[in-house]
Amino acid sequence: MPDRDPIPDFWRGISHTYGRAADLEELVRRAAADFLHASHLPPSPSFLELGCGNGAILAKLRVAVPGAHLTGVDDSPDMLAAARTAAGSETELVLGSLAGSLSDPRNTLRFDAVLSCNTLHNLRSRYDIASFLEHAGSAVRSGGYVLCDIRNSSNPFVSRGYARNRRKGLSFHTFSPWRAMRILRGNGFDILHCIPIRYSSLAEAGKDSLRGWRRFAYRLYLGLSRFPAFAPYVLIIARKRPRTLIEIAVGYHAQLFSLSPVENYHLHALRSARRAGFDPILYAVRPEVRIADDPQYDGFPIFTYENPFRYLLFFWSHRHDAVYAGTLVWQSMIAPFICPRTAFMTHDSVRRRAPWKQIVQDIVFRLSKRVRVVTPEEKEFLVARGLPPVKIAVIPLAVDSVHFRERGSHARNGIVFLGNVTPDKDIPTILRAFAIVRRSFPDIAFHVIGEVRDPSFEPLVRSLGLERSVVLRRFVPHSRLPEELSRRYLYANSSVSEGQCLAAYEAAACGLCLCLPRTLSFAGVFRESALFHDPHDAAALAGNMVSYLRNPAVAREHAARAREVVVRACGTEAVSRQEADLFSSL
Repeated sequence: MPDRDPIPDFWRGISHTYGRAADLEELVRRAAADFLHASHLPPSPSFLELGCGNGAILAKLRVAVPGAHLTGVDDSPDMLAAARTAAGSETELVLGSLAGSLSDPRNTLRFDAVLSCNTLHNLRSRYDIASFLEHAGSAVRSGGYVLCDIRNSSNPFVSRGYARNRRKGLSFHTFSPWRAMRILRGNGFDILHCIPIRYSSLAEAGKDSLRGWRRFAYRLYLGLSRFPAFAPYVLIIARKRPRTLIEIAVGYHAQLFSLSPVENYHLHALRSARRAGFDPILYAVRPEVRIADDPQYDGFPIFTYENPFRYLLFFWSHRHDAVYAGTLVWQSMIAPFICPRTAFMTHDSVRRRAPWKQIVQDIVFRLSKRVRVVTPEEKEFLVARGLPPVKIAVIPLAVDSVHFRERGSHARNGIVFLGNVTPDKDIPTILRAFAIVRRSFPDIAFHVIGEVRDPSFEPLVRSLGLERSVVLRRFVPHSRLPEELSRRYLYANSSVSEGQCLAAYEAAACGLCLCLPRTLSFAGVFRESALFHDPHDAAALAGNMVSYLRNPAVAREHAARAREVVVRACGTEAVSRQEADLFSSL
């Protein structure tokens, strides 16, 4: 039979007496409680103690910081049973491990301070101690504290004593306080205090009875222990540095002002960054409006591009911060060269039409720490081009499916295009397809909701004889879009370079059937809930339109499936959580 693990018996045996002696461990508890008592904390702060034992520190914190929300975690049921009496009924006590508590999503960035005092030396190995220090910040809010004590590996008496305990089967480990501080600094902390925990006199150490050379030697030892390099225990107090994420937004325009807060993708990403514990900054390149006038703006700093020199200087000064870059312009593409912690999203199709642009994009993506795409097909495309799968996150833009839903009981009719009419939207293909459809359905209308910015649009309408069938509705605010879309039957799109066309998702959420190009952006998402044509193939698009017009039962079935796809994949909470996870990985 395997030898019995002595650890549970050890803790069971001391569960009701541990913490009563006025020893070095008690000095650790006092120093930790005194620091938090004197700290500038928010009202009703929340503290997490990992390895709370029988509640000795929790009891001190209850007195030192009245009104604090206390949570204690320990893997010994006997210790927790004793802690229920010592810490008070309002304290939340959890049976669990240190590693499990740090990886528990319920504890993410929740606490103002995380304490692990008189605990780390009991972990299974020095590797586990280092791992705890690396992940301690996952439960601490920005500006919060980590307090932990290290049993100093440089102190020969502690090192030899712990080695004897390990030979008895007890898990006692020393560690280098300098290595501990280095790990904490590398994981976003500033070291506030490195406090040597020591006895200040022979009487406090219980050695007052020593005489002769032993008394002199112990006094010499007490003098040396004033220095952290030789102290038996070292209490480290670290504060989590505020984390900054800079979003590079290209071409912020007035139409974003009317979007739902969910669908303003620039501001939504910044809110997700806050959720991940970052202090977000928006860096605007070529904004068409004053962003602070946006009704959804909620106070984060805004910087505006002035010239290349100032731009490069700004990002050089923030080279250690996280960056979220979108749109393939040089200002965004330069970010991964300066800031290694860059997540890149093109807001356009990742399949470039020009080979040289594809090569440049490949270089930018390889230098970026993470790449965000909106469909699995885009990920497969990038993997085939040599990008590591672990680097790619598939996260669609959020769609406000609560706002965009079928409104009223209108009889649906007509074909609609939603979006600004620009050359890259390939409206000529839709118009030529619509001209073919009118041969079978001469009374049908084509509604264009958006601004016409392509000078060739109206001449083409006239040349196809569609003046009376094309209805220009211009820009319609988001507040009125669901009602307008709910009157239409079919949404048509023929763009070859969409990233995620929110208009298609909004139309699907409002119950329209979809005719879409067979591209990376659409084919996988709406695989069994839309009809597809090859880009620029007006005849195939016209055939799909006619198929839906002649088969309303199929159109309704596909429309219902498409709405389910949008609600499931693009829900606000799901996208916010995925964005926060993406930013947390930077």
